[in-house]
Amino acid sequence: MRRVDVRPLDPGRPFSAVVRVPGSKSITNRALLCAALCPGRTVLEGVGLSEDSRHMAESLRRLGAGVEESAQGPAMVVDGLGAPPVSTVADPPILYVGNAGTAARFLPCMAAAGRGRFRFDSDERMRRRPMGPLLDVLEAQGALVTPLDGGPSRARAYPFLLEARGLKGGTVRLDLTESSQFASGLLMAAPFAQTRLAIEAAGGRTQYPYVDMTAAVMGAFGAGPSAAPGSWSFEPGPRYRSPGTYRIEPDLSGAAYFFAAAALAPGFITVRGVDNASIQGDLRFLKVLQHMGVGFFHTDEGLAARAPESGTLRGGMTVDMNSFSDQALTLAALAPFADAPVRITNIGHIRRQECDRIAAI
Repeated sequence: MRRVDVRPLDPGRPFSAVVRVPGSKSITNRALLCAALCPGRTVLEGVGLSEDSRHMAESLRRLGAGVEESAQGPAMVVDGLGAPPVSTVADPPILYVGNAGTAARFLPCMAAAGRGRFRFDSDERMRRRPMGPLLDVLEAQGALVTPLDGGPSRARAYPFLLEARGLKGGTVRLDLTESSQFASGLLMAAPFAQTRLAIEAAGGRTQYPYVDMTAAVMGAFGAGPSAAPGSWSFEPGPRYRSPGTYRIEPDLSGAAYFFAAAALAPGFITVRGVDNASIQGDLRFLKVLQHMGVGFFHTDEGLAARAPESGTLRGGMTVDMNSFSDQALTLAALAPFADAPVRITNIGHIRRQECDRIAAI
C-alpha cells in the first residue's frame, strides 16, 4: 500500500495555494452518452477520468460507439452512433456498470430507445441500489425487462436482460425520491421517442439540479428539452448534433473540499477554472460557506476562498441539502468548528448510494 505523509499547516503562517481538480464525473458521463448518440466525432476536453467514466466508455464501445482516451491529456474522442443502439444477436455482450449510478441509470434508457436484446450487470453494491421506478417506466414505454439472477420475475434490480422496442413517448410520471438519475436517463433518450415525451417528477423533492444539468448538457449537443419546475419534455424534431469540442467543467464536488479547507486555515485557496456560471448543483454549497463567513473572490486563475475575517465559522443554522447532498459529508466535517450547532436535513436518500453515507458521517 502506498504511504502518504500529511503534515499540518503552520497556523501562524498564512498560505496561498492554487489547485486544479479533475473534470466533473457527472458531466463527463452525460456528455459521453450525448456524444455517443450524435453522428460524427466529438472531442470531450477536461473529462473526469474515473472508474465510473471508464465503465460508461466501455459500455458505449460494446454498443458500437467509438470511445478513446486521448494521449494529449484528460480528454476522450467519441465517434457517435447517430441513433440509439441496435442489437441483432441472441446472446449480447454484458454491459457492466460497476457501482456507477449514472451508467446504471442512463445506459438502460439509451438501450430501450433502440432495438434488440441488451444484458446489464453491476457489482454487488449496485445490485442493492434502487432501479425499480426506472425499469417500470421503461416497460411501460415498450421494453421487456427480465431478471438474470434467478430471482422473482418482477425483480427490479441488476442484473437483467432488456429487450428494446423503442420508446412510445407520452407523459411519464416518475418517482425521483430515491434518485433523480431516473429522469436524467430517460430525458437523454427522449429525442428518439416515437411521440413527444414528457417527464413529471413525483416524490418529495422540489429541486432537481442534476436533471437541470442533464438538460444543459443536452442543449450543448443541440437537443435541449423544454423545462418547467418539476417537469421536462422533448418534442419530436431535431436530434443530437456534435458541437465538435465540448469542455467539461472542473468538478465542484472535488473543489468544495479545498474551499472547505480554506474555511479553517489562514490564507486562501484558488481552484482553477471554477466560476459562478457552473451548471453543477454543488454551486449551492458555496453559498452555505458564505453564510458561515467564508469569503470568495475571483482571480485570473479561478475562484478563491479565504477563512472568515473573524477567525470563527458561523453556525446556528439548518441546511436542507437535498439538492446538493454530495456535500453533506463536507459540511458535517466543518460543523464542529462552528460557533453554534449546524443541522443538516433532507438527505435520507444518501444511505443508498455507493455506501451508506450517513453511517460514514
